[in-house]
Amino acid sequence: GRATLFATGEAAATAITALEVARRLIPGIHGVIDFGTAFRKLTFAPTEAGLKEIDASAPVPAVRVVMVTASDVTDADKAHPGYSTPLPDSHVEASASMAAVPVVMAGSWTE
Repeated sequence: GRATLFATGEAAATAITALEVARRLIPGIHGVIDFGTAFRKLTFAPTEAGLKEIDASAPVPAVRVVMVTASDVTDADKAHPGYSTPLPDSHVEASASMAAVPVVMAGSWTE
């Protein structure tokens, strides 16, 4: 299985922490962390009558964290600079299922 977390701004640290917690609870979880840019849509409302709203987008730093089971890890995952191997079994605290990890995708992503 594969679960993806996408976060921007201060939430980036939380997404990376979620990967590390999952790796300590679920045996055999590989991780891939990818930094990039997302675009936040901004709408500026006029303060004077007769003016139109202005729509714009602004780049914001973002992180994409992918949790991958051993059966689904690819050579591309392993070649990625942000790849991390599973923790040794002695570092895994309990057994859980990949189904317990939420899948979250939002926004647009550029690399």
